Amino acid sequence: MKDQLPEPARYSVPAACRVFGYSRSTFYDRVQKGLIRLTKDGRRSFVSREELERYLKACEGQS
Repeated sequence: MKDQLPEPARYSVPAACRVFGYSRSTFYDRVQKGLIRLTKDGRRSFVSREELERYLKACEGQS
């Protein structure tokens, strides 16, 4: 059996863009509209795993 790495607690903006399949500009457009909340650590921005899951569920509810 393969060992699985634990899921990260937070995702960098480029990693979150890959998860969502968004370009960086589309991702930041969603942030600007308040659909995705970022957290900051110094100068870097992150999306928590909980926020990523909340946003994905909200998107599924709209379809």
